[in-house]
Amino acid sequence: MKPGIGRPFRYNTKKIFRFEEKFNNHKINPTAENLFGYQEKNQGDGFKSMRSVSVTTMSKRPLTCLHDGCKKSVAVSSLVSHFKHDHGAVPCFGVEKGKELSLLFDVLLVEHDKTFCLAMITVYESNQIDVVRSKSSQSVINTCSKLSGRVPLNTFWLMMSGSTDHRKTTSYAIYWLYSNSEDRYWCTMELSSKNDRISVSSFCSVVGLHESRTVEEVARNMNCLFVSHGSFIALLEEGDKINLRITLH
Repeated sequence: MKPGIGRPFRYNTKKIFRFEEKFNNHKINPTAENLFGYQEKNQGDGFKSMRSVSVTTMSKRPLTCLHDGCKKSVAVSSLVSHFKHDHGAVPCFGVEKGKELSLLFDVLLVEHDKTFCLAMITVYESNQIDVVRSKSSQSVINTCSKLSGRVPLNTFWLMMSGSTDHRKTTSYAIYWLYSNSEDRYWCTMELSSKNDRISVSSFCSVVGLHESRTVEEVARNMNCLFVSHGSFIALLEEGDKINLRITLH
């Protein structure tokens, strides 16, 4: 059975937080405006209202590598090279935009208060010449066809972070994608049990250069796949290896 939103045995991961209980007790509609105090930040294009400095300024500031306690300061333009040289064990994948990348995930990698890079993903776009509609001469078409193929769009870092809270009732892990680009990207992420009978999924924004990369902020802005402790228990009913699927849009 192909995984997706429509699978009949999808596990419900919605959890009630304390701030939601407060609104429910007072019969107040817990809208984004009521929860967080303003509207713009929660309309899916948060970087316009969250950005206090220009993207140009941000791109000149070094980043702190979050992988497995590295914490090195790395130039934005050198992040790919840093991972290739300092974190060579992190696997690299290439996938076309809109195509699904499927991985096997070992839950033993999940640790409290720790962020881990699961993979570097280079996304490509097809660069093809429409011979039928092209108004160029045949020689130009032939030349361009030789140069056409997969064009790299951007590189993304697939991150996994464990919550600082160790209590089973409130602990969680988040899966999120990071890009050192100022452009806005969207992704679909899904975790499913070994035989795909149970799954959790999320359609969310990729965390960009301008946005906070702290676990709490990524989870609060919902730029991730949020998986509670109870959800992990359900996903592991069919085995200790679960499927992780990512699609960049």
